[in-house]
Formats: sequence, structure tokens, C-alpha cells
Amino acid sequence: MEEEKQGAPEKSNAATPETKTEPVAATEPFQQNAEMQKTPEGDFIDEKLRLYYEINLEAPNKIARREFGFGFQKKIDIRHKAFANLQELSRFISTYSPRFISYSSAIYNFPAARPIERKERLGVELIFDLDGSPRNEKCGHKKSAGTLFCKKCLENVRQDAITLKEDFLISEFGFKKEEIWQKFSGSKGFHIHIQNEKAMELSSNARRELAFYISASELGAQNFLKREEIAKRKFKYSGPDSTSKGWKGRLHREMKRLLLASDFSQMKRFISKRDAENISKNPVHYINELDNGNWGIFSKPESTIQKFVDRKKKEIGIEVDASVTFDLHRLIRLENSIHGDTGFVAKKIEDNLFPEFDPTIHALPFKKGETTIIPNDEIKIEFQNQSFRLEGGKRTEVPTNLALLILCKKRGKLA
Repeated sequence: MEEEKQGAPEKSNAATPETKTEPVAATEPFQQNAEMQKTPEGDFIDEKLRLYYEINLEAPNKIARREFGFGFQKKIDIRHKAFANLQELSRFISTYSPRFISYSSAIYNFPAARPIERKERLGVELIFDLDGSPRNEKCGHKKSAGTLFCKKCLENVRQDAITLKEDFLISEFGFKKEEIWQKFSGSKGFHIHIQNEKAMELSSNARRELAFYISASELGAQNFLKREEIAKRKFKYSGPDSTSKGWKGRLHREMKRLLLASDFSQMKRFISKRDAENISKNPVHYINELDNGNWGIFSKPESTIQKFVDRKKKEIGIEVDASVTFDLHRLIRLENSIHGDTGFVAKKIEDNLFPEFDPTIHALPFKKGETTIIPNDEIKIEFQNQSFRLEGGKRTEVPTNLALLILCKKRGKLA
């Protein structure tokens, strides 16, 4: 689909890669936000952020073409900022200690210009945000008031992110492995970035279609089943076969697995009792037919595949935040910055580490240090390869990284 047309460009004083920007001056919004954080805990967090960014701040590629946004009380309180280089960005962060740092997925001629139409968009990275999983709905941690961070939920999202990369982006959409990189969001999920010139040109509608396809949110029987009349009131039903890719391939494999198991209790969720009895008597025949794409083996193929699709979307679907993908002016967390709600680093993750990634080990801002805190209530967590069970109201010395997590989540105070 053709890209939406931008409004006619107007003159702008915004910095460009060829123009040196003026030093950032103190402005009322920044001062107000800084004053709102003046508590012992807020000062502690600010100081830790300053220490971290003194040596760990990194610039995104094409920094001078990016719009930046910063959050103090919210994820983004202020945006439409631009910096010519890493040094300017570092000065700003050192001065104002924002809790959240984000930058545009788009690159612009004039990234600080307002309104957005004056920025002159040049292209937009394709990004997928996975912040949850359908399998997390039944996670037991939601019944435990003491849980601070759920590794099981994050593991489900990580598996979905790996599936997204390998089964969709590489195998089905044809992106190269070296064009894809990932980072921990700093909270509950992962961001998948694709740096590909053709993908940079995709329209908002095209991106929306990709996101909806991956999540299967709008998929139904009509997307998988073809009905052909071969005689009067006699139809042939063709569907996913052994060679199918993408969602068709997934549904074929899942149905085949069900037939191989000959599990009547599972089958009756999707097919009639008579079909289930026939399949259990001769599963090999039905599996061979299914491999050839013959879904007419079921007495009610359209109803069967619709029920199956609805069920499998919940079981093997990938939950992506579609708005992050299709919003061409979206700001996304800066890689290797600290997430202000957790104290975790939004860590850029190498491919070889991704399968074993654990933020309580690999996304910590500091290598050492202890801090004494008083938790508000009981806290249970596995952190830095240790088990912690903290009693509410009791002074406790914990690793500084854990103290940062507890204070950022407002689950305790400094002793």
C-alpha cells in the first residue's frame, strides 16, 4: 500500500545532522518534573541513574535524525527533542535525570519540529513489542501478593519472541537474521527491531496487517479453508497441508498432533463424536488425508476449523502491541537505558544469549553494592541467583539492584 503523503514542509529551526544544535537550556517543564521527585527514594534513584549513564549511555543509530522523548512521572512527559550527538544527549540526561528515555522509530529531516508534519519523515523502523502472552492469563503469580517480578510470565513472552523471529520474520517473511535484533523492554517483555531498507518504507496499514496476522487476531476459517463444489450439493474442502507455512502450517501441525494422540477428550472440543470415533479407529488414514490438505474428512469442516482456530489462537498465538508496529511516529525505549518503573536495563540482547536471558541476572545496572531498605509488605523474588523473602516493615540489606527495583515499584523505602 502506498505511504501516506506528508504535508508540505515548512521552515524549521530544528537541528539537522548538518547543523550544530544549541545547548539544552533549563525549561519550566523539566524543572517542574524534577521538583516532583524530591523524596529520599527519588533522590536515590536519580543518583543511581546518573552514575549509570556516566559510563553506559549509548546512542541509537542516526541519532541526529531521531526525535527523543523523556518521562519523569509518566513514560513520556516531554517529546520533540533532538540531539546532534551522544554528548548533547548525555548533557541533557545528566542535568534532568529522566526516569524514561525513548526515541522515535522514525528518522526525520527535522526531528524536533512541531507539528509532526513538519518533521519530514524519511523512513520508519519496523518494530514489534511483545509485552505479554496468551499463556500468562492463568499464571499463578497473580494470586500471590508478594510477587515482585514473574519469571514464568517473562519466559512465555521470550518464547513468543523467539517464535516471532524464527517462524515469522525469517522463515515466512524472508528477513535476514542479521537484520533483526532484540532488546528486553526493561519491564515485562521484549522489543524486536528490523533494520531493512524496504521495511523502512512500509505504510501504517501494511504494518497493521503484519501485526494482526502475527497475532492471528482477525483470522478465521475463511483464511484457511477453500470450498469447491464438485457435484450437486457435494463439496471438496481444501485446507492446510504438510507443506503449508505460517499460520496454515501451524494449524496443520496442531491438528495432526491431535489426531496422532487419539485423545477423544481433546478431539470433542472441535469435532463431532462420530468423527472422533472414526478417527480413533483408523488415525493413519485421516492423518494422510490431512497431510494432503483434505479437510473434508470431518463431517462439518467449516465449524471444525473455526473452533480449532479460535482455540489455537489462545494457545499458540503471539500477543503483539499492534499500535507500536503501525504508529509511524511512535517513541520506543532507548536500548540499554534504565526503565524507571523497574530499575532494569532495557538491555540489547545478543542472539546467543537470548534463549537464556534472565533480567534478574543480565539486565542489572550495577555489578555490586548493598542498600538497606524497609519493604512495605512481604516480597518474594529470585534475584541474582538468590532467593529473597523480605518481611514487610523490617530493615533489610539487599543488593542495590534489588533495592532499585523495590523503590522504583514503590514497594518500600530507604532505611
